[in-house]
Amino acid sequence: MEDVMHLMCAARGCPNRWTVDAGDGHLCSRHAWKPAKEWPSITEDIKAAPVQTMSAVEYRKVSDEEKLAILRKVEEMFSHSNHKRWAHALREREARGERLTPYQRSAWKEALGVRE
Repeated sequence: MEDVMHLMCAARGCPNRWTVDAGDGHLCSRHAWKPAKEWPSITEDIKAAPVQTMSAVEYRKVSDEEKLAILRKVEEMFSHSNHKRWAHALREREARGERLTPYQRSAWKEALGVRE
């Protein structure tokens, strides 16, 4: 088995992998933003929480026909003639009077080569 200890949270006994390096070592997000004196109780809370897994009911077999339909949709999404549909849709929404965020506005304009 591969050694994964270097991936684990630095708080003693924490079963989580680290996700944050805020200068106090590699910590999980539960420990990273709390003072070190609170870490033991946080670790105990993590260990006491039930492990969440997906039940078999949440899975379903996808038929070959459904797989083909999904592939066709993906192919259509990435086809050359369709790759900027999102930008055209945003432009149309704005033209109809919908208020877009500054990021949305600049994104569609950049994608379609519109100069202000």
